[in-house]
Amino acid sequence: MSKFEERIIQKDKESLKEKMKSKKIDLSYFVDKKKLKKMKSTPKDDSKEFNPMTFTIYPNETKILNEWMGNIYGVYGMYGNFEYKFKSGGGLGYDIWVYSDLAKTEICLTKDVDY
Repeated sequence: MSKFEERIIQKDKESLKEKMKSKKIDLSYFVDKKKLKKMKSTPKDDSKEFNPMTFTIYPNETKILNEWMGNIYGVYGMYGNFEYKFKSGGGLGYDIWVYSDLAKTEICLTKDVDY
């Protein structure tokens, strides 16, 4: 590498350090000019808050789930992927359904469970 190339690389590094200090980075290298202009002109919406939803699987439901997953493992030799769904059955509360992509079946964890 020539000294000229080394100087260019050094200047680029210094320029990047300065930009990082001021937290202003030119995105035009990564994004086309139209998208960059749109990104700069779009105001940030701080009114949206992140409110995570959590759910609890109770011991009786866990027992049903583990037994069902064990049956899937016994038939296919692996567990595969599972999707958890929340369905409202009449507006009061919700039922937790688990769908198996491998077995193409689903089970409801909250129906007919004694708490």
